[in-house]
Parts: sequence; C-alpha cells; structure tokens
Amino acid sequence: NHIEVKKVGEDPRKFTEDEIWILYGEWLHRAHGFEPFGISCGQCVHRLGSYMPNGQPLMWRHDSRRDETVVSLLYPLTQRAANAMAGYPGEQNMNGDTRDHWSIHEALTDLLASARALQTPEACDGVILGWAQTDPQEHLQPDLWRVNAVLATSYAFRSKGLVVWTDIYPDVTPGNFDGNRRLDLGDYEMIYRQMVSGQGGDVSGFAENFSIWDANYDGRVDVQDVEVVAMLFDADFDGDVDLADYGKLMVKRCDVGPGQPGGPLKPSCVMADVDFDGDVDLADFREFQNRFTGP
Repeated sequence: NHIEVKKVGEDPRKFTEDEIWILYGEWLHRAHGFEPFGISCGQCVHRLGSYMPNGQPLMWRHDSRRDETVVSLLYPLTQRAANAMAGYPGEQNMNGDTRDHWSIHEALTDLLASARALQTPEACDGVILGWAQTDPQEHLQPDLWRVNAVLATSYAFRSKGLVVWTDIYPDVTPGNFDGNRRLDLGDYEMIYRQMVSGQGGDVSGFAENFSIWDANYDGRVDVQDVEVVAMLFDADFDGDVDLADYGKLMVKRCDVGPGQPGGPLKPSCVMADVDFDGDVDLADFREFQNRFTGP
C-alpha cells in the first residue's frame, strides 16, 4: 500500500486545497462473511475464500472553486476492463486469483461457484446460499446497485501503532465505547469517569478533530452523550425509571454523600450520580424523584 501525491500543498502531511492524492490499497474487497464458504485463493497471503485485490487506486481531488472533494475508486467491472487497465488486449479467463487480473465479475462468479459447492448449506443459509442460483451478469450494472457507506474521521494528531482510531471505532453504535456490540453498564461507567474527571465540555477543533465521548456528535461532551448510552437512573436498561432502578441504585449502599469515605463510586452505583460530582447524595435523590416514571 502506498500514496502517490499528484499535487502537494504547503503541508505534505495534510490534504489541503486543490490537492490530488491517489492512495493504493485494498479499498474494495468481498465481504469477510463469505470467506468460510469460499474456494478462491485471494492473494494466497490472505485467508482461503477471501477476494482482496491489492493496488486499487483511490483518488481524492479537491476543487477550491466549488469547495468540493471528489473521491473516485477505479475498479474494473469485467475481466476485459481489467486487461485494459493493465494495458493488455483481450480478456483473461476468470480464475478467482487476485494476484493477476481481478474484477467485480470474477469476484461474483467465484461467489456463485462457492455457493454451489457447499456441502452443508444449512450452516450458512442467508449468507451465501442465495448466490447459488444467480447470474453474475445480472449484477454488473452499477446504476442499479444499492450502496451503503460508513464514513469515519480520524484524530487530528498522529498516534503510534498500526490502528488508526476513528469516531466509529471500536464499534459503529454510538455510545458503545468498549466495542462489545451492546450498550451496557460498562459503556456508562466509561463515559461517567470522563465526566467526573472534568473531561467534558467543548471538543477542541470540532469537525477537524473529534472525541469518542461525543456520542451525539454535537461538539460537546455532556449529559446528552451519557444518555446516548442509557436514560439517567435507568439501571436495568429497560427504558424507564422505576422501583426496580430505585432498588438497584438507591437501596444498595450507593448513598455516599459529601464528606463520606469510600473513594470512587463502585461501578454498580455510577448511574446514581447524575450530577457527576463523584458521590450519591440528596441532590441525586431529588433528581431521581423528578425522573421517576413508574411503575
């Protein structure tokens, strides 16, 4: 993978006005969910069943007159197009191997062959089996495709390591800070600790920069982001504040008001401290009464 910069601005580390960058990598590959059932080689450095061609050009081009950035991905639709991109006449036979010529047509054809070769279709119904009776030619019209895209923003500063942290990592679900695919007490405790430690407030350089704690993307880390995870006082995550929540929060020794020993609140009590002052006291209890919805 590499980057080819056609036009460089004042800062080569930033994509700025009227620049053109071409990034080469594995930008469009077949879904990983098909890999356990696939029979293709891929590049033979990936898992069997993968289809991940390398060297795909992704161009970012900015036009300052329109204040517009156009992102273009050049990917051959057919094997003939793949040959044309490589400067060869004719058409290479489809072999499911992305070390030579690759195309969307080849990826679909290999998918169909994999579906028909299944020995235990009941194990993957709904994942690949539906492709067994299809014709790849029917899916080569881009204007009929349904495109789903997830866009993410990375931090403005550099970080060490192989992972680029973004505003949708570790999970695309807002508020799922621990990446376990559900909103629960663990997520609530994580953002609670941020609020109590004084890390709330405006996000510095919002838009160019971001905070994973700004779960509603309004440029501030505040109680509204906490409520993306769960309603205040809703300790059982059932969408209301009732006696069950009272039993979990107000009865189970969470009352450690100002000046009382005990240190940081234990995880089971953090949802009772809704003014984020590090304790559970009468102020929190009054707010619980205001938010009580029954039964």
